[in-house]
Amino acid sequence: MNNWLLRQIDVKNAFLNGILDEEVNMAQPEGFVNSQKPQHICKLRKAIYGLKQAPRAWFARFKTTMLSQWHFQNSKSDNSLFNKRENGHLLLVLVYIDDSIITGSNSTKVQQVIQDMQKTFALKDLGELSYFLGIEVFKLQNGIHLSQAKYMTDLLAKDDLVSCSPVPTPISTGQYLTKDSDSDWACDRDDRNSVASFTMYLGPNMVSWSSKKQSVISRSSAEAEYRALAHAASEVV
Repeated sequence: MNNWLLRQIDVKNAFLNGILDEEVNMAQPEGFVNSQKPQHICKLRKAIYGLKQAPRAWFARFKTTMLSQWHFQNSKSDNSLFNKRENGHLLLVLVYIDDSIITGSNSTKVQQVIQDMQKTFALKDLGELSYFLGIEVFKLQNGIHLSQAKYMTDLLAKDDLVSCSPVPTPISTGQYLTKDSDSDWACDRDDRNSVASFTMYLGPNMVSWSSKKQSVISRSSAEAEYRALAHAASEVV
């Protein structure tokens, strides 16, 4: 919306950067067994791939570096989001395992964040954001366009369904959804569950949406409405 620069980076061998805060032992790797001490085990000094503690150890180090070294703050609503306000500018870093999106109101400071990261971690600068978690990103004059066309095509190819004919989205018989409906009381004739739905907007942009059956049976339309309201309020928070 503000035409901020969106950059993407990939940390190389991220799980090897984790520092273990507990003692972890492993059997000697196949092909590297000490013939003089075949019954000995190895004590790990750092995290390795395949270790269940590795993802947590990597994120702990990344988070500590972001907070203490670069003075970012951790978002209270999303543990993977970091923000920093400096001289009237806002910087945002979103991390998913070893991939990160970096944006902010000042492109020079965004580049400085990337340079600081390169001093601490071995990373690959992927340039402007174009593809993240199955979502393609196209930059337009008035914002960005998000698409999952490639993800859906790959999914169809994986299941050998590319040549299938397209049909409208399947929907349960008797289930109705309109732009003014936030719940529909006991619409499912089989289990009597109600359907609740909502859409969330940030300015003109839809950022969250849901339309699904409630997990419990409501005894009245008012109860169904309250459940829908509670679910929507939780999503807003």
